[in-house]
Amino acid sequence: MKKKTKMRMTMADRIFMGFTYLFLIFVFLITLYPMIFVLSASFSDPKLVAAGKLFLWPVGITLGGYEHLMQLKELWVGYANTFFYTVVGTTLNLLFTIPTAYALSRKDMKGRGFIMGIFVFTMYFSGGLIPGYLNVRSFHLLDTRTVLLILGLVSAYNLIVAR
Repeated sequence: MKKKTKMRMTMADRIFMGFTYLFLIFVFLITLYPMIFVLSASFSDPKLVAAGKLFLWPVGITLGGYEHLMQLKELWVGYANTFFYTVVGTTLNLLFTIPTAYALSRKDMKGRGFIMGIFVFTMYFSGGLIPGYLNVRSFHLLDTRTVLLILGLVSAYNLIVAR
């Protein structure tokens, strides 16, 4: 077994690494501050936030904003849609993608290369936004939950991975 040799850093390497670490810490702080500010503002009194009294920590702590959010019907409809599309959409995608991938993985299937080529082609090139809209409209699927489920039945990428 070969022993690892430790490389020695020159003074220029140490200075470069020092500036690199300082730069990364600076970027981290610039990225972190807005997140802390928004979180603090969500727990603060809106009048104090609008007056500019909030810098980093919450002022006039209140949960009024969260109480207002929990009363919004649209929020709960959005959560229900998210849960529905996640559970039902994933289940349907698995039910359609796995058998297709199995069939395309069989060496004795005739034309599997051509069919796989069609799937790969559609992964890179779609029909376009306007023709897609016209198809959805002609099938009377506008503003329905069904359209999102149908459009996600088979994923070409998942098909390649499962194959």
